[in-house]
Parts: sequence; C-alpha cells; structure tokens
Amino acid sequence: MFRTGSSEIKKILISTFGSECFTGNAIDRCNSYEDFYNEADLETKKEFMIYSTDQPYIVAEKKLMLIIRMVNYDEVNYIEFIPDLRNVNQKKWYPIFTLPSGSGFDFSDSLYYCTSASTNAGLRLCFAREKDCERIAKKFIDLYEQYITFKN
Repeated sequence: MFRTGSSEIKKILISTFGSECFTGNAIDRCNSYEDFYNEADLETKKEFMIYSTDQPYIVAEKKLMLIIRMVNYDEVNYIEFIPDLRNVNQKKWYPIFTLPSGSGFDFSDSLYYCTSASTNAGLRLCFAREKDCERIAKKFIDLYEQYITFKN
C-alpha cells in the first residue's frame, strides 16, 4: 500500500506507524522468511505459494525465491531487478557453499556472471548486489542447505 499509495496515504501511514517502517530496503527490515512473506504483495505470495504436497527442497526453493525477489526490488526507484542473460554489463551475484568433510554446510563466497547464469545457481536465485547475496546466504543458510542437498 505504501509503494503505490498517494502522498496523502503515505503521510498517514508514516504518522501512524513511523517512517522506519517504510524506509530502507526489505533486507534491512526483515529478519525471517515470515517477515519477507508479510511484506510481499499478493501476486508474489501467490507465485511462491507453498502446498502441503511440496517436497522440503521445493519449499526451501520457494522461500528463497520469495526472499530474493523482495531483496532485489529497488525500493527507491520502484524497479525489480530482473536478470538479463543478454546484458553483459549486468552483474548477477550468487552464493557459493561448501560441504566440509565430516558434517556441516558453509557459506564460502559470492561470485557473479555478466553474460550467463551458472547452472548451479540459476537466474531465479541470483542477486543484484554482492552485499545482499552474502547477507541472505549467511542468514538463510539452512534454507540453502535444504534446497541444495535435499535435506529434510
């Protein structure tokens, strides 16, 4: 409502809830999947709806895709980052993980491609900015582990 509301609506919302609720990026306001989900618009919620029949790795993928969609939205210019394989100047960041010997699942690094998407990352799970990629990869490492390793 805030994004699409008139200036009068925005003034009312800010005076009621405070400006900190409507400033900054989702990545700064949200600390859990539920926070990101609650900030998503109805179309995004429908697109990544989770069904009781979904396998755990599919649930993890849908959650990650919703989070990344929210993080990649430019709230200043109201533009969604859409990875473009044909744009050689557009960086597409994705996290790299390692499976250390023994047990565990660790965030390793962030990489980007300008001309293509790596098959181990895919366009749906890439970020517009390296810092966002690293923050989300570290914060939601359990979701990545479930998605990548098919862990239940």
